[in-house]
Amino acid sequence: MTTTATHNEHDTTTERVLFVAFELSEKTWKLGFTTGPGQKPRERTVAARHQARLLQEVAQAKPPSLNLSQFVEGQNGQNT
Repeated sequence: MTTTATHNEHDTTTERVLFVAFELSEKTWKLGFTTGPGQKPRERTVAARHQARLLQEVAQAKPPSLNLSQFVEGQNGQNT
């Protein structure tokens, strides 16, 4: 299986972003983080459904200049 990513080579935005990829399984979640094309991804594995650890990994992966609002979806599909 091959995965590809698309990007705009002529993007002139100055806004910083954090790209996040998830590979979810019953026991573990594999996480991938990068700030853009050509940047080496930060890869981590955490226990499945361990939301606190997931948020820790996101916080550690983000550049200091990037502001994130934390969003956690509750068990019943409601935002918490």
